[in-house]
Amino acid sequence: MKLFKVKATPDHGSWFLEFPGTTDWVTSAENLEDIQVMAKDLLNLATDLPIDEIELDVHFETMQYCETEEAKEFDREDGTVHSCEFVKTSDEAERVAATSL
Repeated sequence: MKLFKVKATPDHGSWFLEFPGTTDWVTSAENLEDIQVMAKDLLNLATDLPIDEIELDVHFETMQYCETEEAKEFDREDGTVHSCEFVKTSDEAERVAATSL
């Protein structure tokens, strides 16, 4: 098994995934359940390691700001979950992720 660190940041209702120590390995996941799948798929392609030999250490980032109420209302009308509403804290994201795996 090879351990890789993953930084997951909420991004307008989905997750932006980065891999610390690399410059161009990025991907996204639509929901918490997809983080493992998408991260391991990218790592498999980038390293040629079999997916079952890849282990992830996922760190959940939180947003440091929220857009204006007008922007959030526009997002709601468009059906987009605003990042600040999607996850309030890193601890909350980790609890949800742990129960979904």
